[in-house]
Amino acid sequence: MARSFSSSSVMNLALKNVTVIGSGLMGSGIAQVAAQTGHNVTLVDVSEPILEKAHSRIQKSLERVAKKKFSDNAQISFKLKKFPAF
Repeated sequence: MARSFSSSSVMNLALKNVTVIGSGLMGSGIAQVAAQTGHNVTLVDVSEPILEKAHSRIQKSLERVAKKKFSDNAQISFKLKKFPAF
């Protein structure tokens, strides 16, 4: 007998907060995407220097995206200021 799972109850939940454990390449990427989609993000790792490196990686990635999307530096600065800090 096959079972069917309904995802309708899951889809109705509005996620507001995301916690990412591990701020390596994948973790920082997940954190960036979650923040860009309006979620409150908490990034967790074993030490502060590792978190600082992840924050720097995310900032550089956002700058690359902004340069592709917006032509002038004023627009880029404005958009980056709207990105939530970790």
